[in-house]
Amino acid sequence: MREFRTAVKAKKDADQPIPFTLDGQQYLAVKPKDWALLETAAAQADGVGEAEQAAAAVGFIKAVFAEPGRSRLLARLRDPADDIDVADVRPIMEWLTEEWSGRPTG
Repeated sequence: MREFRTAVKAKKDADQPIPFTLDGQQYLAVKPKDWALLETAAAQADGVGEAEQAAAAVGFIKAVFAEPGRSRLLARLRDPADDIDVADVRPIMEWLTEEWSGRPTG
């Protein structure tokens, strides 16, 4: 029987948390596994429904944003009185993906 093993990966400087601000509040993004980045990119492809895109965005936020920013951002996105929406978060997701992959997205 063929056996497979998980590769041991060395930490790189590029894997350091990335601080940024949104509407004057500080957030910290931690690089997720490559799988989370791939999953998010696939969900943003043409022809993918809004429900799948929303689920991928929430998954990305949960995988990437450190607390307390994660809870704060998700609460804002669910609050009908808050102006923040997908169009405001998508550029952050694209920027972070670009930072981690080294490939420009825009």
